[in-house]
Amino acid sequence: MPWVHTVGTVVDHAAEILAAADCDNPQADAEEIVAAVLGFDSSRIQDHRAEPISEPARAQIAAHTRRRRDREPLAYITGQCSYRGLILAIDPRVLVPHAQSGQLVDIALRLPFGARVHDVGTGAGPIALSIKSERPDLAVTGSDVSAEAVDVARENAARLRLDVQFVVADGVPPGDYDLVVADLPYGDRPARIVPQPPESRYQPEVAHYGGIAGHETIGKVVHSIRSGTRMAIQHAVAQSDVVRALLAEPDTFGDPQYSARFTVGRVF
Repeated sequence: MPWVHTVGTVVDHAAEILAAADCDNPQADAEEIVAAVLGFDSSRIQDHRAEPISEPARAQIAAHTRRRRDREPLAYITGQCSYRGLILAIDPRVLVPHAQSGQLVDIALRLPFGARVHDVGTGAGPIALSIKSERPDLAVTGSDVSAEAVDVARENAARLRLDVQFVVADGVPPGDYDLVVADLPYGDRPARIVPQPPESRYQPEVAHYGGIAGHETIGKVVHSIRSGTRMAIQHAVAQSDVVRALLAEPDTFGDPQYSARFTVGRVF
């Protein structure tokens, strides 16, 4: 009797391959890959483990597993990622968003009714779109220096039916904002301050590196904003003093489990 491959055996085999390659979350990644190919949510993988799997599907899963083994970001392989409950389309035009930047969303959620928020360095739009989704009353806009990233953000906004306008801009477009949130590139070119994981070689450099010291892009953007504007910035732990010096009355905080810190203050 020929061997019948099931969802469970394929998931376990993929997880073994990814574990041998020292991927951080081999089991979760394997489940995401299999679920994406078969068209169901990975949270239901246990419900499907005993089901047989076709040879074409198994071949596609094997190909996806090899890509992840080589450290291509999972979101590029599946074409999407989840961010604060939103399913975002993701591809190599944009950086894969990380959950830690959700702290910038939390800051915006405390604004009064009808406040104006701008998300600079928006990428695929996760922060701006989450703010609008969770606080529809806020007027939310976003910008990025990359026209390709803005295209992705606009595509996500249209698919999610969220009224957020995205524009291409080097810095913050002129405007009157109650808060500017900024998850800008802050990696340093030698990668001594902010070590870059293997996945970074697949992602756009413009979204990773903030200059030789890492904080140059942050400084440039801050200096482009109207004096008195409140700003919330994500940055590396080692850049805290430099970023604090850019703002009046700075407040720096961050969850110890994350590699980033967040500083809120007003532009001089």
